Amino acid sequence: MNIQFMNTYFKKVKHILPTFLMVALGTVGGLLLFRWFFCLKYPVIAIKEEYWTRIAIFFTVIPVLIWLRPKFRVLIFPHSANGIFGAVILSWIVLAAMVYTTQDYLTTAAGTLQRLSDIKEIDKVKYARFYTIERFSVVPAYGGSYLDFVSGRRGKIKIEAYFVVPVLPHGAGGIDMIQKYWLGLKFQSKTYKRFRGEEIEKESKKFYQECVRKMNVYDFYTQEYFERKPYSRERENFLKAVEARTREKTDESFIILEPVKTRYENRNGKRLLWALESVGIGISVFLLFLTIPGFDISSTDKS
Repeated sequence: MNIQFMNTYFKKVKHILPTFLMVALGTVGGLLLFRWFFCLKYPVIAIKEEYWTRIAIFFTVIPVLIWLRPKFRVLIFPHSANGIFGAVILSWIVLAAMVYTTQDYLTTAAGTLQRLSDIKEIDKVKYARFYTIERFSVVPAYGGSYLDFVSGRRGKIKIEAYFVVPVLPHGAGGIDMIQKYWLGLKFQSKTYKRFRGEEIEKESKKFYQECVRKMNVYDFYTQEYFERKPYSRERENFLKAVEARTREKTDESFIILEPVKTRYENRNGKRLLWALESVGIGISVFLLFLTIPGFDISSTDKS
């Protein structure tokens, strides 16, 4: 690696890297702050949780086009007429990976654990996501269920079963006419499968009976904590299970609590490590990319 190559490389880095870091860290940090405040801390913007990351990833192309693309005009791609376009796509992919992993980490890290003595206290901590409840009762006999069929590639389908049982204050005499607190459990088939004709009906009945057997022996009182389901496809399906039981429409006031068996301290898994690694790897990939094109120093004053 000769001195001229290194000098040219450092000029490219000096000209483009500060803008890349500004775009990458500003976009990642801005999206984290926006979602934390408007969707998690004070949920005034209703966006399904599984859609949020897709929206955030799509959004990242905007700062790349506005601030980073002009910097690529100094790069020379002698063997490609679409070199700048390729640089934009690479930058967007790198930035999208950073956004995906950091948003995934925020999903579990942002919530705090609220300790309640009774289920009735849950309305006092409206915006909390995780709870421990000292005293409560469930009524499995009044449970409801809903089956969902998730389409995959090449016509394959995965079956999901959603079960709900009402959660009552400890020592409650019976179920209210409008029961707002429900415990939810989700089961899903292991893989996507392609079904023919009446196979899906037969398979779904078999899968449903397996889930019912699991519900019949499930211990509702040994969880580490509960997760309050946010606005998402899963929450909607749990509410459909509630409606199947009550024959009444549900609304935003209904609360779905999903029991979690693992410790609260382990809820993030390795998500923080993956988020930090994605940032480090993303910057490294971008620096490696800058070794490929040439450098037109006469264009630096135009970008």
